[in-house]
Amino acid sequence: MTMVPATGSSTSTTTRQSFVPRLAVLEFTAVFLLLSCASTRPPQRQRVRVVPGFSGTLQLTPCAAVAPVAEISADANGAANTAICPSADGGVVIVVVQGNREYTAAPQDIAIQRTGDGIPTSITVRMRP
Repeated sequence: MTMVPATGSSTSTTTRQSFVPRLAVLEFTAVFLLLSCASTRPPQRQRVRVVPGFSGTLQLTPCAAVAPVAEISADANGAANTAICPSADGGVVIVVVQGNREYTAAPQDIAIQRTGDGIPTSITVRMRP
């Protein structure tokens, strides 16, 4: 009787997972977050000079081509034209200058009225004493 050696040809392979899919997901997530944050516009800033003792509501007419850009002056009734034209995804910051006092209006005191397609028609700012 002859003995035949048993040769088992079992190959053991270790599968190593690639880091490429994980890195690609991380990279795409980072790019998405950067682009989504960059797509929002910062609020437009407008300085409005009012007469001393004025109280009430400012009525600003936006997108006026002839209005000064840096600072505008409201009349005794609180009306003025402004060159700022806030987009639908951007807001405004209104800095009120009254005599030697200067303050920024709170966001809840600013209202932007728009047409149905988003064009701003009026900006009202409620003045607090």
